[in-house]
Amino acid sequence: MGVYMKSSHTPTKHAIPFGQNGNKRDIPQDTKTGSGEASLSLGFPPETMVPKVSGGIPPSGKDFNSILNELSAMGRWANAGAGYPFDAVFAKAIGGYPAGAKIPNSENSGFWLNSVDNNLDNPEVTDGTLTGWVPAENYGIATLSGLSKGDVALSALQAAKARIVLSGDLKANVAVIFPAWQKSWTVVNQCTGSGSLICRTKAGAGVVVPNGESREIAGDGSRLVQRIVNATTSVAGITQLRSDTHSDSETMAATPKAVKAIADNLSGKPV
Repeated sequence: MGVYMKSSHTPTKHAIPFGQNGNKRDIPQDTKTGSGEASLSLGFPPETMVPKVSGGIPPSGKDFNSILNELSAMGRWANAGAGYPFDAVFAKAIGGYPAGAKIPNSENSGFWLNSVDNNLDNPEVTDGTLTGWVPAENYGIATLSGLSKGDVALSALQAAKARIVLSGDLKANVAVIFPAWQKSWTVVNQCTGSGSLICRTKAGAGVVVPNGESREIAGDGSRLVQRIVNATTSVAGITQLRSDTHSDSETMAATPKAVKAIADNLSGKPV
């Protein structure tokens, strides 16, 4: 019968790695043949598995300490809930990160989730380029100030946040370029000026966010759309309330005050 894992079977955590203060030797990728030294490629070489009387070389205690120290240091890091940010050298050495890999971002404020195999690309680009990495569990607010004219691309770290606050004095229309992700954002436009602000992807359609207002927008992987649209007589959505009793608008909703005023008028009560 197999042994099943339970929550009560949590292994012991160690506050320091094995052999932390012991004699150790850095374990290299390869070692000289016949040296008896361990390496990452061979482990303990053949000569350490031959009796000493037959010309063998006993394995080194320093090698054991080093290997166990490295492995237990990795386990200690994992026990603490820590991870490793993107590493280009490591990525090249392993042929790229596998799909499903999850790594912390460089700010330690969230994570990147990899969606493709053999990924060598750094997730933290600044021009909206797709890298195969998408944001996961990001904390905080991204702020972008000084907007005036010309398109501005959000960096991947900025776009990873769920709330984007934009400010500046718009001298002309400004497009804020988002990555073409399947993700939702709250965009707060604190800009002034005569220009309009539109949030869009590099090639897709976008959403205009009026100065002084905010919009809930969503990306479908190619374009951005407003998550909650303005209500009409045929489309559910957000609407403005008004107490005016003489408007013929079909895009605004009456308040209880407006309804009461009409009822009082019909009943002959002074309004």
